Amino acid sequence: MLKSGLVLCLTVFLIGVLIAGCAREEHTTRLAREKLVVQIDTSLWNPETFRVSPDKKRVAYVAQAGEKQSMIVDGNMGKQYEGLGPPVFSPDSKRIAYGVQEGGKQFVVVDGNEGKKYDSIGGNSLTFSPDSVHVAYGTQTGGKYSVVVDGEEKKEYDSIGDSIVFTSDSKQVIYGVQVGDKWTVVQNGKQGEQYEYITPPIFSSDGQRMAYGVQMEGKWRVITDRGEGDQHDAIRNPVFSLNGMRLGYAAKVDDKCYVVVDGKEGKQYENVRSPIFSPDNMRVAYGAKIGGEWHMVVDGEEGKPYDNVGIPVFSPDGKKIAYASQTAQKSFVVVNGKEGEECDSIGDTSLIFSSDSKRLAYGGRWDGKWAMVVDGERGNIYDYISNPVFSPDGRRLAYSAQIDKSVFVILDGKEGKEYDVVFAMQEGIVFDSPDSFYYLAQKGSDIYLVEERIE
Repeated sequence: MLKSGLVLCLTVFLIGVLIAGCAREEHTTRLAREKLVVQIDTSLWNPETFRVSPDKKRVAYVAQAGEKQSMIVDGNMGKQYEGLGPPVFSPDSKRIAYGVQEGGKQFVVVDGNEGKKYDSIGGNSLTFSPDSVHVAYGTQTGGKYSVVVDGEEKKEYDSIGDSIVFTSDSKQVIYGVQVGDKWTVVQNGKQGEQYEYITPPIFSSDGQRMAYGVQMEGKWRVITDRGEGDQHDAIRNPVFSLNGMRLGYAAKVDDKCYVVVDGKEGKQYENVRSPIFSPDNMRVAYGAKIGGEWHMVVDGEEGKPYDNVGIPVFSPDGKKIAYASQTAQKSFVVVNGKEGEECDSIGDTSLIFSSDSKRLAYGGRWDGKWAMVVDGERGNIYDYISNPVFSPDGRRLAYSAQIDKSVFVILDGKEGKEYDVVFAMQEGIVFDSPDSFYYLAQKGSDIYLVEERIE
C-alpha cells in the first residue's frame, strides 16, 4: 500500500542513503519540470491496485464508489462494475487490460472493450505479448478451461497451468494444460508429450529456445527444444545464458545437490542455489552449502565460507562478480573475492555495476539506518533508500531516499525536491540519456511525472 512519506520499492528493497563518493567533485545543476499525471481522490481509491506503466509515465488504479468500482486510468474514470482486478499495462505502456466481476460472471476489458463472459478468469493469467500487440488470459466455464488469445478461444482442457507465456518475438503463445491425469505443454495450439507434471516453460532472451521441467514415474528431467536431459530426484529453476546457447539448473539425487550446466553435473553439495551466467555467457556462479556454511562457486572454484551468500551479480564485461555475504555478526559485499566494508545487513537486490563495469553501488545498513556504498565509499545515512540506477554512461547515480516523512531523489550525492512519495520501483528512476532522467512522485493527492535535466 502507498503510505505518505514512504518510498515505494517493489523490488522488495527499502533502504536509506545518499551517494557516497559518487559525487565526482563536478558542478551539477538539476533543472526539474513537473507534469501533473493524475489527482487521486484518496477517499475512493484502492492503493493495493495502483499500477505504474512500464515507461513510468502512466498510472491506473481501482476506485470504490459505494458498491461499485471503476478503473481510473490517467485520471479518467471508466465504467462502473461490481468488482475489478488490478490493471495490467502492455510493455509499450499504450494499452491496458483488467478483469471484471459482474452478474456472477467474469470477463476481461482490453482498451475499454469488454470480452466474452466466463465463470471465472485466471487471476494471474492476463498478459500482453512483448510487442504489445496480443493479449492472452485463462478462462473457466462449466469445469473446462481454455486460453483466450486476442478474443479467440483455444481448445478446452481439464485444467490450465498458472503461466501463459509469449515468446520474445510475440509469435507464439505457450502454456501448460492438464489432460486427464497428465500434463503437457501447448505451443501454438499443438500438444507435446504428456507427463505427470510440468513446470512453467522458460525461454532464451531471443525467444528461439525453450525449457521446462517434467515429472515421470517420480523422476524429474529438463526438456528443451534439443531433447530431454538426465533424470534427477528434483530440479529447480532452469535458466538460459544471455545468448541462449547454454542452460543451467539446480538438481538433487538422494540427499545430494548439484548444478547442471550444459548437461554436465557439477560437484555434489549439501544444498545449492540456481546458477547465474555472466553477460558474456562464459562464466557461471552459484551458492553451495558445505558443512553448514555457504560458499560462492565461481567457474567451479569455491570461495570463502559464510553463514549465507546472496545472489551473484556479474559486471557487464563478465570480469567482475559481486555478492552479499553474511556472518553471525556482520554482512559485506564480496567483489572478486575481496570483502568490502562491514555493515549490519545488505540489500543484495541493490547490487549494480555501471555499464562500463568500472563502478559498483549497493545499499548497506548500520544501526538501523541505510546508506549507499558507491565505489567502496559510504554515503550519507537515511531511514530508507531505493535501489540505485546508473546513467547509461556510468558517470551518474540516482536513487530515492527518505528522512522522516520527506522523500526525494538523490543524484550524485545531492538531494532533490521533497515529496510525500517517490515511486522507486525497479528501475523506477529512468535515465533516458546520460544527462536526463525522470520518475513519478506524489505530493498530497497529486501525482507528477518529474523530468530532470542535468547541466
